[in-house]
Amino acid sequence: NQELAFESLNYMGVIARRQGNIPEAARLHQAAYQIALAMKDRLKEEVGLSYLGRSMAHPDVGQFAHAAKCLSGALAIAREIHNTRGIRIELTRLIDVLLLLQQYEKAEHLLQESEQRNQDANDQIGIAWNLKHRGQLEQRTNVERGNELIRQGIQKLEEIGIANEEWRPEFEAALK
Repeated sequence: NQELAFESLNYMGVIARRQGNIPEAARLHQAAYQIALAMKDRLKEEVGLSYLGRSMAHPDVGQFAHAAKCLSGALAIAREIHNTRGIRIELTRLIDVLLLLQQYEKAEHLLQESEQRNQDANDQIGIAWNLKHRGQLEQRTNVERGNELIRQGIQKLEEIGIANEEWRPEFEAALK
């Protein structure tokens, strides 16, 4: 059953990521994406590319350009199929990678769209990530103001009860 294989591989990839085995997570997400391609299921292709891009962007893998390509593809699919939640997720993940690649103008452009979409949807998780990204951009000229915005993002995660073991360290690592 390809559907079950796709879901299982993605969940195993998430588990591997949470256990810190990022190369294994990337391998599992790549396998899931291949199944999505074979199924010709655009939503699953988006999800597969998104997970793969996130794994590729992890410092233990460090394939940031490949991650940006995966996440740009996932965003294009999300737009094509009008997956508004997917668009918000892909924007967030792509902005993260663009900041790592120091592509600040592209990140700023996408961040403006992301902020608007997250506000319109009242997506508190997305708003927290927007604060992190806005803070990272601000740090280039005003470190203290940038750090304050990132701390506001951490506070937002705490308010909604998801300052978990994966995201909080990502936010804290952005502090300078």
